[in-house]
Amino acid sequence: MGKGLKTILIIAACLVGIGIVGGITAVVLISKAFIKNTFAAPEYVMGADTIKSIHAVVGERTVSSMSKETKNRTSTLTIKYRSEDVRGDLGAYTQYLQAEGGFTLRKKMDLSVMPSTIELAKESKEAGKLVLMAIEYNASGYTLIIQKSTSLLTMPSEGHLKQNTF
Repeated sequence: MGKGLKTILIIAACLVGIGIVGGITAVVLISKAFIKNTFAAPEYVMGADTIKSIHAVVGERTVSSMSKETKNRTSTLTIKYRSEDVRGDLGAYTQYLQAEGGFTLRKKMDLSVMPSTIELAKESKEAGKLVLMAIEYNASGYTLIIQKSTSLLTMPSEGHLKQNTF
């Protein structure tokens, strides 16, 4: 093989490699921008129901992953956040959800226990459905799992499970 042909093949291989790396970089950057723009939004939308986002209550937080799916007539939105003040964020957010967001705790909450899960629920604007929120947390962050499905649960009575530990 001639020296000129080898040079051309090396240059072509380098260009292909640069193209592949550039394409992967573009996909990663676009995905990160989509996640940031989508979940730095002031609210989460689940059909006719809107929930003020954690960003709107406690300020911008780092989103490390997100997904949205519908399976067996249940819509699920999952967003994983990193935070330096998990207790502060979740204390403020759960107080907002209960005081102004229409949510009720499904089980007693104690933010001094890590890791743990907070469970909240409210009636959907769509007849016969509930909006359920589970917040799984540890010392470095939390995952919001918001589901909307046909109501198989009953809402706790007023005043039930209002005892929280922050």
